[in-house]
Amino acid sequence: MADKRPPDPAVGERAAGDRLETWGEIAAYLGREIRTVQRWEKAMALPVRRLGAGPDKQPRVFALKSELDAWWRDHEVLRNAPDPADETSSSSGGIGFLLRRGRREFRRALDLRPTYATAHQFYAYYLTAMGRLPEAIAERKKAVDLDALSPLMASALGEAYYQARQFDQTIEQNQRALELDPGYAIALVNIGRAYEQKGMHAQAQAAFQKILAFAPDDPAVLALIGHDYALSGQRAEAAQVITRLKNLSTRRYVPSLYEALIYTGLGDKNEAFRFMEAAFSERTEYLVYLGAEPLADPLRDDPRLSDLMKRVGVPARSSGSH
Repeated sequence: MADKRPPDPAVGERAAGDRLETWGEIAAYLGREIRTVQRWEKAMALPVRRLGAGPDKQPRVFALKSELDAWWRDHEVLRNAPDPADETSSSSGGIGFLLRRGRREFRRALDLRPTYATAHQFYAYYLTAMGRLPEAIAERKKAVDLDALSPLMASALGEAYYQARQFDQTIEQNQRALELDPGYAIALVNIGRAYEQKGMHAQAQAAFQKILAFAPDDPAVLALIGHDYALSGQRAEAAQVITRLKNLSTRRYVPSLYEALIYTGLGDKNEAFRFMEAAFSERTEYLVYLGAEPLADPLRDDPRLSDLMKRVGVPARSSGSH
């Protein structure tokens, strides 16, 4: 039932010099692009009020400066972050700002509790995103030393070896994780990825199929086996996986990065970058690791990858840096 109460005159008085009448005014007041504040309204409850359509049949909006100021105080971390919608933002923008903030927090956690294995493990994620792979390996070795019976810590060290292109060590370390937990899926993923990089496609597919046997609709593993199909010349099978991911996406969220992965394996760079741009729009978190991901190596010399990583806010490297 519609609210038929008369308007509160106090609200009208308060709003008289406090009101911003368009998306442009709201964006200018916040110092952001229009599409950024529109995204904040949808995703982060930015206090924008809607009116009926104007003479041009376009929906009208307004916001109160006092409410926007209160929202800013609750979202202080965004104030100093460059606008991801602003094409002039530097390479230190986007999620890179949050990564640097995270580094301070990780270091503080390690200072407070240096024997906390998980802190070393998570700090290694930051180091990986920043391209500091030897340091990431060192942190994960510390985590394994502190929690020697954890399959997670064991497999994470194996992943660090994978990102450093040390594929034999990847397989060996993740086999140790499977000794601790024979059904540990992440270890199988890492083993499969390492076998693929060694050109051992049958072994790679066997590792992925062990996971799909009990999780047949796992989109990440489907993308990995689809990529291996593509690299090994099984293009029809790779195309079938793409179709399967599209069908899954009608029922659940499937990151666009997964289709980009298969198109990379197929050698279709234009389609790969089309889906990577969609992944950027989706704010897919794995984009911060592209610099360390061997599966992205065929794209290293394409300037579109460097541009994407600059917008994400992490260092870009050429294929010669590995």
